[in-house]
Amino acid sequence: MLSERDRAEFAERGVVWLRGAFSPDDAARMRRRVWARLARSGVTEDDPATWASADVTGLSRRVRRDRVFAALGSPVVRGAVDDLLGQDAWDPPREWGTILVTFPGQGRARVLPARGWHADYGWDRDPEPLFGVKVFAFFAGVRPRGDGTLVITGSHRVVARFAALLPPD
Repeated sequence: MLSERDRAEFAERGVVWLRGAFSPDDAARMRRRVWARLARSGVTEDDPATWASADVTGLSRRVRRDRVFAALGSPVVRGAVDDLLGQDAWDPPREWGTILVTFPGQGRARVLPARGWHADYGWDRDPEPLFGVKVFAFFAGVRPRGDGTLVITGSHRVVARFAALLPPD
């Protein structure tokens, strides 16, 4: 269940942090599974020099059906989605997403790109009423400027303004 504060945060920012969505033990199991798969390509957790050449394409196909990742669809997550979309108004996915691995930039300066941003939903669709949600689950620490996935908080408001300018057809 989302608290009133969580609901207000989601309305304002378009994102909300679900603390305790899964246990630290679940996170450790997911990390171990991803590192084991990466090790097959010569990428090791304790050797950051191997990270720069990491080929993480296709990783999701290989590991996402693994039962260890079912924790991503925990009761906390399902309850939050119920609160946002309506109970029984959505179908839980068979698999809870895509595994995206990003490694910290090896000493390079962090520069936000002027181009290349994308939206997970179309720019032409007003986000109200809410028609879907995207769940990002971090099962390893992400330090500031650590190259995790960036989200522009409040961007749903920009999309709503843009969609309102489009012709009705």
